[in-house]
Order: sequence, then C-alpha cells, then structure tokens
Amino acid sequence: MTGRKGVSARGEYVGYRNPPRSSQFLKGRSGNPRGRPRRPKTVAVSPFGDSEFDAMFLEEMDRIVSVREGEAIEKTSVMRAAMRAIGLKAAKGDVKAYAAVAAKGTAIENRRRIEREELLRVVMEYKKDASWELARRKRERASGPEIIPHPDDIDIHPRTGVIFNGPLTLDQKMAQDLLVATWPKIDREWRKSRLFRAKDSQTLLQYAKAKRGVETVTRLVEKRASKTNSWRLATLDEQMDYFRREFWPTMSKGLPLEFVQSECMFKSMFKGWVGIELTKEELHECLKEARRIFLSLQ
Repeated sequence: MTGRKGVSARGEYVGYRNPPRSSQFLKGRSGNPRGRPRRPKTVAVSPFGDSEFDAMFLEEMDRIVSVREGEAIEKTSVMRAAMRAIGLKAAKGDVKAYAAVAAKGTAIENRRRIEREELLRVVMEYKKDASWELARRKRERASGPEIIPHPDDIDIHPRTGVIFNGPLTLDQKMAQDLLVATWPKIDREWRKSRLFRAKDSQTLLQYAKAKRGVETVTRLVEKRASKTNSWRLATLDEQMDYFRREFWPTMSKGLPLEFVQSECMFKSMFKGWVGIELTKEELHECLKEARRIFLSLQ
C-alpha cells in the first residue's frame, strides 16, 4: 500500500520506472514463466511466386467444411461451397450473382476455345510435317527413326477436337509390341503349368483376364497406322534399356540397393524376355554377387 501519492508505506518513492517493490520481478525468476507465445502457423512458400496472402487464400479455399443441402449434410471445400452459394443466388434472380456467374462462364469458354484452336494448329502442323517426311522417305527409299505418333493415327475434328488412334510415344508403342511379340510364348508356358492343367479356378481366372487384355491390345495394334513391331526391330541394348526404364524400378522396389544397382542381377531377371543365355562365367559371377549381397545384410 501507499500512504500518499508517489510514496509507499515504507517511505519509498513510487512512480515512473519505480513500481512498488511487491509487484516487481523477483531476481532469478522470469517475468513470463509460460515463455514466448507460439507464432501463428506459417504458410509454405509457393513455387509459383505467390504472396503469403495468396497462399493463405488458396489454403483456406481448400479447407473442408460441412454444407447442408436439403436434409443432407455434405462435406466440401470452401471454394465449392462459395460457388454453390453464388450459383443459387443467381438462380433465384440476384442480378449481381448472375452477372458474376455469366462473366466467369464466358471467360472459361473463351480460354478453352483459344486452347482448342492452338492445339488444332499445332497438331495440324505436326501432321503435315510428319506426312511430308514419310513421303520423302518413301520417294527416296530412305530410312529414319520411327515417327510417333504416326500422322495417319491422328484424326482432326474442328468441333470435337483431336483424336489419337495410336500410341503417342515410342515407349507406348514398345509396350504394345512387346505384349504382342511375347504372348505366344507366355500362352504356351501358362497352358503347360501344373495349376492350369489341374484347372485351378484362380489360375484360369488370371489367364482369362490376361488373354482379354492381350486381345484388346491386339485390336489396337491392328487399328493403328504403323504396322511395324518396334520390339522385334529394337536392338538388344534398346530392349534392355526399355526394361530398365519401364519395369526394373517397380520390380526392384524394396530390394537392397546393391541388388538394384547390380547389372548382373538385372540381366538375370530379363534374360528370358530378350532371349539371351548367360555364360557359365556370367552365371557364376551372378551367384557370387548375390551371395555377397545377402550375406552383407545379415
């Protein structure tokens, strides 16, 4: 307590920068025992150069909320809920809401039209150049790398857009040709298997499913303009490189890194597909390397 203004009961001055001794911080004890308050959650930096406000706005628009639709409650994003609310207001005759909806719809249609026209221009130019190149090769009896997609596999419709009736990349074509080229051998081995001859229901179901898939791919191959089999025309190195890109990452997932990086292990896995046999020396090295890899894991 203080007696008169500016003087405590003990006769000490109380005023600016001199609080009463009873309310002063104790020596050795923090004046904020709970510590500094936590900073608000930060927003990850956007790779598109958005400002922090833009990133927070987009994050908030993606937040899931509950919206009542009649008697049902549906969970949706804030953005979709806002669009639905504006659409309902426009349907009820709100002039501003209708103008906003109409303007957005027009902007989307204009953007799509521009993108469609640009796609048609690019595809038409590609088809013209590819057709000219194929005609030149035929006229001059020249050869060259396979042109994918084949120009005859491209159908252009000014209104409906572009339709590709064949593979878009060489890897897609290689996958189709690989299946067509190797299915006869796979079919024979499947039919000779013990479970197939025993009419195991699961094996027969898997075989029927695989056969339907092969028949679908075969129809695609028959329909496409390019009749060459890229798998049979590929060199051994090209075939192995295809397996390394398309199959090996999935097949080797979870295996030891030394095994994945081993050229010997890779060759032994796909030797049957490319029709090669390892020599006795290569087979001995593979076994030796496999033993070393698995012993190192123990």
